[in-house]
Amino acid sequence: MIVITFTISENYGAAGAGFLSWMKWISLLVIAVIGYSFRPKNEGNEIIEMLSYYPIIQQIFTRFIIVMGFQVALTLPLVLLL
Repeated sequence: MIVITFTISENYGAAGAGFLSWMKWISLLVIAVIGYSFRPKNEGNEIIEMLSYYPIIQQIFTRFIIVMGFQVALTLPLVLLL
């Protein structure tokens, strides 16, 4: 963090532009770390698929459709009120 802060402060003339660049790169770094931390584990997926009747891709798609339907059901009344 200190190295990034000094690098940005030396390379940018305007403090605002440097701060925005710092926020962007730190945000991308945090997203990458979170993505790496919660990467899919194949062993767990194989166990779930072995124990279930449907393949894992159908389960994921069904969960996606259920969540999207729930979000539409929640937001539709709010949109109609506006």
